[in-house]
Amino acid sequence: METALTHVPPVPIQLNDESTELSKQTHIQDVHIGEATIVKGTNGSKFTSYSLVITLSSGVNIKIMKRYSEFEALAKQLMKIYPNRLIEIPKLPPKNYLGNNFSNEFLNKRRRGLEFFTNAVLLNPVFNTSNVVKNFITE
Repeated sequence: METALTHVPPVPIQLNDESTELSKQTHIQDVHIGEATIVKGTNGSKFTSYSLVITLSSGVNIKIMKRYSEFEALAKQLMKIYPNRLIEIPKLPPKNYLGNNFSNEFLNKRRRGLEFFTNAVLLNPVFNTSNVVKNFITE
């Protein structure tokens, strides 16, 4: 004897909120690269340091200074750890081997490129929970 099913009730779905109050407060909401500062080293050499303002969902702003080489290191580490997500890691603005690395035009163009990179990385929910990104922000 065969029985025909006329109605199959759906199985209820239960959603669990695994986020904690701390993770909600420390979630990165916005990243902005501010001014570039030219710094003179002890041996007379010069380099550029960029200010980053990271806004957390709690409203707290974290301001840090980073050199271009630190952005390079972050990009390389992310590419190594996440080889299947390379498309989500934008290229950094190129180095300038022939021109003036301290001209306003070059620094503004680089700042915009670094801001695009940091927004793509720090606002990405996979990357921004990684130790690599946490170390970039805290070190």
